[in-house]
Amino acid sequence: MPQVQLSATQLVKSYTALAPTGSVFLKCDFFSTPMLSTSVSLLERIKIPEDHAAWERFVHLYTPFLDQIAQYLRLDEAEAADLLQDVFLHLMHKLPEFTYQPTGSFRGWLKTVTINKCRERLRQRRGTVDLNNVDPNHLADEDGLNAFWDSHHAREVTVRALRLMQTEFQEKTWQACWQHIVEDRPAAEVAEQLGISVAAVYTYSSRVLKRLRQELRDLID
Repeated sequence: MPQVQLSATQLVKSYTALAPTGSVFLKCDFFSTPMLSTSVSLLERIKIPEDHAAWERFVHLYTPFLDQIAQYLRLDEAEAADLLQDVFLHLMHKLPEFTYQPTGSFRGWLKTVTINKCRERLRQRRGTVDLNNVDPNHLADEDGLNAFWDSHHAREVTVRALRLMQTEFQEKTWQACWQHIVEDRPAAEVAEQLGISVAAVYTYSSRVLKRLRQELRDLID
């Protein structure tokens, strides 16, 4: 599958741009899956300690993005692995207490946790290991780090979520959404390639985007 390059604005616009209420494109139910509830967001599910499938899904969802943050901070492979472990362990203990607030998003909280865990590890190891691969200026440059986080978070997590939920849909349904929304191909072109109608491209895209909104509710807002 080709690498996709999207601006955060373009992807989030696609993520939120469902057809208007009452549109023909919203009249079909999307395919359900026995693994995931379609009425509960992933953030709500990972707060339940017994829901191991949700936690595994969350780790698969966020590992690539957190790897990018580690690369931005210029951590070596071992330090990056340690950072991810620290962050996920912290989240495992603290998420049951997390309450989403419009003024305090999960995205912002995760960013704070990630940076604090990186600083803790550097303080613990200062003077005992070679930190030449770590760029302290990136930690100090809060504006630059915030810009990098904000420009990558929504795009990377959304694309990753779409890939993870591919098995929840019939192949043509998922491909219609991926090719039309993510690859930004005309609906008519996608319809011809998949052997479906143009209306079906919009319908299938709406199904997948609706599921995506439910999955990521409060995670990237």
